[in-house]
Amino acid sequence: MSIHAVAGPGWLVAAHHMPTKTVNARHQRIAWLSKEIARLSGLLSVELSYVTAVERPDVMRVQKAVSTIYHVSVSEINGPLKTNRVAEARQVSMFLCHNFCPLGPEQIAAAHGNRTKGTVLHAFKIVKDRKGTDPKFLDRYIQCFNLLNNEKQP
Repeated sequence: MSIHAVAGPGWLVAAHHMPTKTVNARHQRIAWLSKEIARLSGLLSVELSYVTAVERPDVMRVQKAVSTIYHVSVSEINGPLKTNRVAEARQVSMFLCHNFCPLGPEQIAAAHGNRTKGTVLHAFKIVKDRKGTDPKFLDRYIQCFNLLNNEKQP
């Protein structure tokens, strides 16, 4: 019998008076768990990149729906043009992407012509404010929302 200690991140376990065979079995188990965690982490990163790739068409679907209602092209939504109609369509597209796609502001910004996170957050605020004060804006927003909601069903 011997005294051994097994250390890990933030903890220490003392194995008093355990046979060496038991301690070695624990070391083997810890080594196996470490390898399994590394393997699963690799699978998780592949799975996350697959989800991002699969969700990407939803952004395009939102942009197409908004472009249909606002009578602007998807390239105008993603482009540098800042006319009122295009800017409004872009802001609504960003807001609807936030609702329909599981993406954060950074990913929404990248999908809308490599804009900044601040631009997306500003768009969220503008759309929320205008939905409550501008009936024409609200009507166009509802048309876009309904178009996407009807398409979402298989």
